Amino acid sequence: TGDELDMMGRVAGMAGIRGLRALRPSWSTLTRGLSDAAHGQGAPAIAAVTPAPAPRPTPRAHLVKSRVFKLEALKTSVRKLMQVARLVNVRGLPLTTASSHLQFVPQKPAGFIRGVLELALRRGPVEHRMDPTRMVIDQIWCGRGTYLKRPDYKARGRFGLITKPRTHLYVRVNEASPEEVSAFTFIVRKGLPDFGAMRRRALKKGTLAEVPGKQAPYDERINFWPLR
Repeated sequence: TGDELDMMGRVAGMAGIRGLRALRPSWSTLTRGLSDAAHGQGAPAIAAVTPAPAPRPTPRAHLVKSRVFKLEALKTSVRKLMQVARLVNVRGLPLTTASSHLQFVPQKPAGFIRGVLELALRRGPVEHRMDPTRMVIDQIWCGRGTYLKRPDYKARGRFGLITKPRTHLYVRVNEASPEEVSAFTFIVRKGLPDFGAMRRRALKKGTLAEVPGKQAPYDERINFWPLR
C-alpha cells in the first residue's frame, strides 16, 4: 500500500540502500509462499516421475553358468601359445576331451593350456558348483604380459638385448546341458577344426550368443566379456 511504501522510503533514506535491501523478502520466501498458496487453493502437487532403468542385456541367459579361469606370466609368447590353443579353441568342446587331445601335442604351450583346463576342472566344482561332466570350452584367448629385458654378452666387449616374453592365458568355461555335451561333434577341414563351420552350426541351433563387436554398447560388451 501507499503507507508501506512511504515507510520503506523513509527507512531507506535514514539507513541508505542497505536498509532497503534488508526489508526486501528473499526469493525462497516468495517461492514458498506461492507454493503454499497454490496447495491451499486445491492445486494438485506435481510429483517427479523417475523412469524405470532399462534391464541389462543378457546374451548368455540360456547358459546356466559361465566362468573364466586364467594363468598369468607364462614363459612363452602369444604367437606360440595361440598356435596350439587353436587346436582346442572350439565352443562346446568338453574340457575332458580337450585335455586328452592335448596329451599328444609335443609343443611346450600345450602343457600350459592343459594346466588351465585341469585348473578349471578342479576349481569349478568346488568354488562355482559346476558339474565337471558338463563343463565345455566357450573361448580361449591370451594377452601379452610384462616382457623382461636381459643383457646378451658377446665377444670383444659387446652385448645385445634379450627379450623374455610373458603371456597371460584365459579360458572361459560354460556349463552346458547334457544333451549339448553328448551331441557335440568335430567338423574337421584339412586336418584342423573348422571353427567357422562349428560356429555357424552353434548359431543356427541357438546355443551360442552372437559376440558383440567393438561398436556395440559398453554394457552389452562388458556383460558378454566379464573377467570375473
